Amino acid sequence: MKLFSLAALVGAALILAPAASAQYTLDIDPGASSFTWSANAAAVGTVQECGTGNTVGSFQVDGTMSVALDPHNGALSCGKLYGSQGFTIPTLLCGRIPNPIPFLPDLARIEIDGAVMDAQTAPFDIDAVGDFTTMAVLGFTAGVVTIDPFVGETTVIPLAGLQGEPTPIDGNIVDNAGTIEGSVPVDIVIDTPDMFFSLAGTLVGSAPAIANFSLNVGALTAGTDGTFDVSGADANAVCHLAYSTTGAGCTAVDFLNTVVSLNAPVLVGATITTDAAGSGSWTLPIPAGTTGVTVSFQASHLDRTSNVVTTTIL
Repeated sequence: MKLFSLAALVGAALILAPAASAQYTLDIDPGASSFTWSANAAAVGTVQECGTGNTVGSFQVDGTMSVALDPHNGALSCGKLYGSQGFTIPTLLCGRIPNPIPFLPDLARIEIDGAVMDAQTAPFDIDAVGDFTTMAVLGFTAGVVTIDPFVGETTVIPLAGLQGEPTPIDGNIVDNAGTIEGSVPVDIVIDTPDMFFSLAGTLVGSAPAIANFSLNVGALTAGTDGTFDVSGADANAVCHLAYSTTGAGCTAVDFLNTVVSLNAPVLVGATITTDAAGSGSWTLPIPAGTTGVTVSFQASHLDRTSNVVTTTIL
């Protein structure tokens, strides 16, 4: 306790966030990722699911989600969903519009084949229990819709590139004893001249937590050089060092496919390349006249970031 008080008196308080962040590929659990779909063909009518007659069909989703996560003081508190590859199970979703005259063929048959759903979000803060709210763009990267009417020409609608309007979503993501577990709600509504349809459900996925990528900062004194060391990074990785004088935040660094837990981060110094063990260091001048300034630092390379170190310059 006396050592802590002495450090505080000389302005050398140092805070280390014990965990690091990374770009995760969450494996979607099809058993937990249940979805529904519904459709309405223009000028024809409401679609019923083949075999059940329900106006709301059901299916599961398999695939992956790519999410960047970053902690503040060890708890997940910042993230961004960079995309997903959600494949429908079954691959072919079948619907029909029955003819009101029972003995005549259906008015139309509708097939959604090979649909691959994509979800991307803005950066988001994660609260203490893993909940987050953010804006999402939901759409498709593959698939086709075929409308085969009783009378008239067959219409084929490519799904790739179709997106709904940006919409708010509420999800959850936690580090559960070394396993990253996430659930992301998806509600895609597509309105074309030929058809209105929607797919809604929740993508549930997980991945093993990645080992720490550590940044250590020595005591910083104005007008002298400071040392910044990284360890546990990827081997031969190009590392960047950023700082903020305005504290914690959640900022996407898209060229590195990750997020940092700094508000308005600024790159400092040149990049370094880690050695075969994933270690490296910067020696950087600490400007004169900065005594008493509190600065937060974080290192990053492609797909991963370090812990945040906050220190007050002596």
